[in-house]
Amino acid sequence: MYTAKERLTSWRNAIHLPIIKEWSLEELEMVLYESAAKCAAEAYDDHFQHTRICMTLSGGLDSSLNLALTTLATKEMSSLNIPIIRAFTLGKTEIHPDIFYAKIATKKFSAEHFISCHTDYEIKAAKKRFEKALPEFAKQPGNLGTFMLYEDMASYFTKRVIAHDGIDELMGGYWPHRKYAPNEEKMAPIFLDFWNRLKSEHLIPLEKIAKHFDIEVIFPYLQNPVVRYISMIPLKERTSREESKIPLRRIAEKYLPREIIERKKIGFCDALKEF
Repeated sequence: MYTAKERLTSWRNAIHLPIIKEWSLEELEMVLYESAAKCAAEAYDDHFQHTRICMTLSGGLDSSLNLALTTLATKEMSSLNIPIIRAFTLGKTEIHPDIFYAKIATKKFSAEHFISCHTDYEIKAAKKRFEKALPEFAKQPGNLGTFMLYEDMASYFTKRVIAHDGIDELMGGYWPHRKYAPNEEKMAPIFLDFWNRLKSEHLIPLEKIAKHFDIEVIFPYLQNPVVRYISMIPLKERTSREESKIPLRRIAEKYLPREIIERKKIGFCDALKEF
C-alpha cells in the first residue's frame, strides 16, 4: 500500500503523462474494476462478524459505480448469505437526495446501509467538538459533515473506509471543467488548477479528520493505474459542456439505474442542509 507521500507524488507525476488517442471504455472499466478489487482487499476488516468492507456512499455516480464494481469484485468473498459491504450516508433528514439515491444503490447491490441524520442540536454539539479537536479545519465548508460522518463510522468500530475523492478532478466533474469544452487549450489550466488544489482542500482535511477517529481512508479513484489511464484520455473526451465525466457515465450505464446516472450533482458541503 502506498504511503500518503508516495500517493501524492505518483498523482502529481501522472497528470503530465502523454495523451493516448486509442483508449477504450473496456480498458478503463477494467482499470476501475481492478482498483475496486484492490481497495476492497485493503479495506477488508475481519473485526466485523458480518459486514467487513466499509465505504462512504452519497448515492451519486462516483460512489455508486464503485459500489457496483466492489460488489462484483467481492461476490466470492462471503460464504454466507449476508452483505459484505457496509455503506455510510450522511444527510440532514431522511428525505435528503443523497440518502434517497444511496438507498436505491444499496438495495440494488444488497449492501448494508447505515444512514447518519442529526438534529440541529446534535449538529451544534458536533461543531463544538470539531472546533476543539481540529480547529484548523473547522471553518472550511463541508468539513463539519465529514467530521460527523467519520465520528458516526467510528462508533461502529470502523477502522478502514473506502472514499471516492479525486474522480471529479480527473474526469472533469465540475462546471469550470466544462466551460470551455471542447477547447483543450483553455480546459487544460482549469483541470490542472483543480488537481493541484485536491490535496490541500480535500485530501489533507479528510485524512486528518479520519485519523482523529483512528480510521484509514482508501481511495480507489486515486490509485496510480486509474490516475495514469485517465490522465492520458484527451480532455475533450472526458467532459463536455453538455455532460460531465462522459466515460464514467458510459461505463455506469452497465451497472446503475439511469436515475442515479442522471441525478443532479450535490456537493458534500450540502449534506447538512435542508431539502
